[in-house]
Amino acid sequence: MKGFLIDTNILSIFAKADGLSVLCRLLGCEELPITPSVLD
Repeated sequence: MKGFLIDTNILSIFAKADGLSVLCRLLGCEELPITPSVLD
């Protein structure tokens, strides 16, 4: 899947559940497309 950014709320939910790798698999990406300001 190309051309998307992930909302901070979704990232927060998956991170709290230790599920960022699941989110990556679900979206079919090797890295999560996170803007630098969200990462900070």
